[in-house]
Amino acid sequence: MVSSEDKTNREMIREFGKVLKPGGKIYGYFPTTLCFLENAYFSRKHAHCVTEGFIDVYGNKVWDAEWQTAQIYYTPLRLNRIFKEAGLKQLSLEMQFLDYEPFVSMFKEMIDHDDPDIFLWHLLARYEK
Repeated sequence: MVSSEDKTNREMIREFGKVLKPGGKIYGYFPTTLCFLENAYFSRKHAHCVTEGFIDVYGNKVWDAEWQTAQIYYTPLRLNRIFKEAGLKQLSLEMQFLDYEPFVSMFKEMIDHDDPDIFLWHLLARYEK
């Protein structure tokens, strides 16, 4: 999402719903709190992200130490609800693994890990008016 505020993100998606013509489609990649939660469980080095509250699934937020702010990352069900409330119909909502370069190297450097099974994944959302 573009904003760190849930209300702003919902308004933006409602606007997409308003301006799309019937049959119009919107596609997007959305990071999810579940990716960060899963990676924290896989990596002992990052388990503190769960225990110290860096990942807030209920609040849809992940603390970004570099930016010193929390970013909004929705769960799949919550993201689907937001699009549905905007009058959009789901075509598909899929996991997209970012297990290829340059994403693997960037994430490896970003969280300082050496486990080949830890990488980012996003939600690929396709909706229609």
